Amino acid sequence: MAKKKLGGDIDEPLQPIVRGVLMSDAEYKQAVVIHTLLENRKLRLLMQHYEVAIGDYRSLAFELAREFIVGFDGGKTRGRPPKWDMMALGYLYVDVERKRIELGVDSRRTAPEKVYRAVAAMRRWKYFLEKASGDGITPDPSEAIRKAYQQAKKDNWRKIAWDAYLYSAENDALDEWENEISDHLKMQLDSTRK
Repeated sequence: MAKKKLGGDIDEPLQPIVRGVLMSDAEYKQAVVIHTLLENRKLRLLMQHYEVAIGDYRSLAFELAREFIVGFDGGKTRGRPPKWDMMALGYLYVDVERKRIELGVDSRRTAPEKVYRAVAAMRRWKYFLEKASGDGITPDPSEAIRKAYQQAKKDNWRKIAWDAYLYSAENDALDEWENEISDHLKMQLDSTRK
């Protein structure tokens, strides 16, 4: 199978790590760190090329498999891609639960209307809902959030999203978490406009 050229820095070959006889352990470790940083940069460029959210290695693996492995191509589908993919639903689930906790709503009750309204008013979801159209999108933003949240509660991905949020919170990485959500929602909207 021929290797594909994508253009730009992503096509520049990575130099192998060579441990010279006179190289100290510290120099070797530094070479490994630099090589790892270059690999990570190339992975980010690859994710951007395939329009996959940064860090979503599963989706990247599927994109690559669909392009290079006959058994994964699945044929071409018709119509626009869904706006509420599993990641968007997972992010929404986390935002609804965070807002429910913030507003002091009892977890034994389903999230009431004020929680849905508060999430629908969040900048990222307001923008997402304004640009979204199609199945499950209603003119009432809080109703659209409620419907999507009900769908998210049925999917096991919500647990993964919640664990990822907790991990980010414990590691003082909530800014990165917030950026991941915004980037993914923007990418979802962009992919449906093609």
